[in-house]
Amino acid sequence: MTSIKAQDSALILIDHQVISMGFIKTQSPETAKLNSVTMVKAAQVLGIPNVWTSSTEDDNQ
Repeated sequence: MTSIKAQDSALILIDHQVISMGFIKTQSPETAKLNSVTMVKAAQVLGIPNVWTSSTEDDNQ
């Protein structure tokens, strides 16, 4: 079995905005936000780069 290495990985978060979070039906927006933040913190500890994308670059939500 091949191991996945941090330098060969990336965490990509797409369109994590307040309005987009409202479309999630499997958990509350607050839980989705907490899960996203937890994943980013874990990735940082493990040395995995993370990339965030947004469709609204001029208006941080």
